[in-house]
Amino acid sequence: MVEGLTQDQVKDLIYVGAFHYEALLRERDLVDDAKNIITGTVPYTTWETQMLADFGKVNATELVRRYLPNAYIRSKATLLGALTLAKGTTQFERWRADVLSDLSDDERTKINPYLREVFETSQRLAAESRPRTQNDVSPTSHNPFTANRNQRAALIAGAIVFIVMLLVPPWHYSSGRSYGYHFLFWPPARSIFIDSTRLIVQCVLVAALTLGAFVVLRTKRD
Repeated sequence: MVEGLTQDQVKDLIYVGAFHYEALLRERDLVDDAKNIITGTVPYTTWETQMLADFGKVNATELVRRYLPNAYIRSKATLLGALTLAKGTTQFERWRADVLSDLSDDERTKINPYLREVFETSQRLAAESRPRTQNDVSPTSHNPFTANRNQRAALIAGAIVFIVMLLVPPWHYSSGRSYGYHFLFWPPARSIFIDSTRLIVQCVLVAALTLGAFVVLRTKRD
């Protein structure tokens, strides 16, 4: 274990490194998803630059820099291991042979002491990367009250109209004759009052239209 890093931090570093390695491979179109294989490699310097840029945000570059050469190999092996698991190879010895076959002689020598840990991290990566099935989706994701983009737009529009109506309500004379619409905080005159009946009718109408739009738009896709 590197001085200053706990075992859990090292595992997390490898996990993040594997994601970066995969992202760089995909940028170069070096992952065959149909066969779950890697058709190329990412140079250490490219991966290191990506990792240091990421860790630089939390001022951790000096702490992890001396460990990165080892982390690179372990991250690479972790991604290979996750792809091997995705092909159905879950028995450790067979998995080990498949992963080592895709590494260089030097990489095999350096990764050998860590293969059990790599196996565990690969299982974690494979589990979190696999497509979610219907059984994996939590009950909250099926919440019928979840609004799509069109429904949210309808709610926002209704809220804006509602606020404007309250800020600029209808007014009337004491005799009941309409005086039109004026800003709430600038009353026209003392003998003129807010037409509460008309305002309530407007609010009910806008609420009904907004609710209707919300229901109609519930089948619209984002």
